[in-house]
Amino acid sequence: MEGGFFTIRYRVYEYFNGSWVDLGYYSSDKRYFISIYSRPLYRVFVSRSIREEDKWITDAIVEMIKEWGFETVTVGVEVKVPEEKVANAVREEIKKADALIAIVTPRFLDALTGLWRTLEWLHGEVGISYGYDKPLLILKDKRVALGGLPKYLAEYKHVPLVEFDPFNLEELRLKLHAIMPGFREWIANKKREEFFEALATLAVGAFAVIGFIAVVSGIVGTLLGSSKK
Repeated sequence: MEGGFFTIRYRVYEYFNGSWVDLGYYSSDKRYFISIYSRPLYRVFVSRSIREEDKWITDAIVEMIKEWGFETVTVGVEVKVPEEKVANAVREEIKKADALIAIVTPRFLDALTGLWRTLEWLHGEVGISYGYDKPLLILKDKRVALGGLPKYLAEYKHVPLVEFDPFNLEELRLKLHAIMPGFREWIANKKREEFFEALATLAVGAFAVIGFIAVVSGIVGTLLGSSKK
């Protein structure tokens, strides 16, 4: 998504006694924002917590995802079904989606390790999507220790992983600005390797120019198998 702020400047004429009188130029005091969204619109399944206490994070991130030309769907949010039909609905919605984006937020504190773990449903939804060979993107709260299949996929470069600070979501917005064009290309072309190659090139080029260390450690670190767990 691209956009920017603008003001309106206009010239006013008044029709008086059979002729037009030039009243000069005026400018609007208010600033407006125009957004340009990517096309085509892709359907993406968002695996996320739907608990009320997590919505302040997940809803904000979903809005960022939508800005990049994605129609989002989550069972329990956009799609509501009886409890006994949730599993089938999840499988069908992932099958229909063009990609899956997982938002990894803390669910419980592991008493043995002292690390935060995420919701169990996320592991299953990532597994279903991987089985359908869908493009995958993991957005992980930096406090969470990833496990299971999502951890394996991130460590072995099958899936890009981007860490975020829940109290600094504007930083995540900048990271998505860097990664989303390539993610859309992955969806369009179904070529995972080209996506990772392009991302690595972007990391040593554009990221270095802007000096955005958080992006480098969050995205490139994952590609090199050295991101913080």
